[in-house]
Amino acid sequence: MSALSENAIVIVATLGCINCTVLMRMMQRYDIKNFSDIEPVELPAVYVGGKLVGGFNEVLVSCFKGGFIPMLEEAGAYN
Repeated sequence: MSALSENAIVIVATLGCINCTVLMRMMQRYDIKNFSDIEPVELPAVYVGGKLVGGFNEVLVSCFKGGFIPMLEEAGAYN
């Protein structure tokens, strides 16, 4: 997928999915500009630096454990 190689973060999402909306708003809160959405397989699915982080729960756990920001920094998505 070209979206995975062209964007630091890719969120697989769909309209009407509350978890997808929460993740998209979280990216806006972090002022992430280099992210894209692609056709859903399992919702939501988040890729950082071309690697699958996981879905909603995995991203939140990573945030709470302090691992998500370092992933974003490594991918060049967060300063």
